[in-house]
Amino acid sequence: QPVLATAVIDDELNSTLEAGVKSALASGLGTFNVATYITVVEDYQTNIVSSIETAALRSYPANIPEVQVKGLEMDLSAQLVERLTLRASLAYADGAYTDYPAGPCALEQQSASTSACVLTGLALPGLSKWVGSLGADYRLPLANGELLIHVDSSTRSRYNSNNAGSRYTNIAGYNLSNASVGYRSAKGWMLDLF
Repeated sequence: QPVLATAVIDDELNSTLEAGVKSALASGLGTFNVATYITVVEDYQTNIVSSIETAALRSYPANIPEVQVKGLEMDLSAQLVERLTLRASLAYADGAYTDYPAGPCALEQQSASTSACVLTGLALPGLSKWVGSLGADYRLPLANGELLIHVDSSTRSRYNSNNAGSRYTNIAGYNLSNASVGYRSAKGWMLDLF
């Protein structure tokens, strides 16, 4: 028999406080922005994986009584020399379940007698504490158009991908980098090699 209570999804109620500064650097050659925030979400909607309701693992949308995320974000864009633009960003986020008294248990905690686990205080899944990026664009006039060189790199710290915080679902921090070289014609067409 299905547990019909799990089919009822309540609306989320979000409350956010944010303070920050957006600024332009000297001579309009760049920007610097910084913001700090705290967000509280009541009846947070998410997909959870559970075996509480049936003998098998299943995934379904549900409400979590309350979650909170607080953090700091900064970004900088600057044209240091003619044709060269640099970008950097850094974000810190600390998110957790602030009220989750009866959630699904992690795989290593499940047994025939397990019905629910207290997840209050557990970090939110999919949320790295640190995320940063660096990038650059260089433009050079060339044959009735311009040569474009682009590089960027993004790094994030470890996170857990499971809503119950299983030790088997930890994702190590990683970096993604890419680059491209391209040509933009004055006639509007563009060719890029990534």
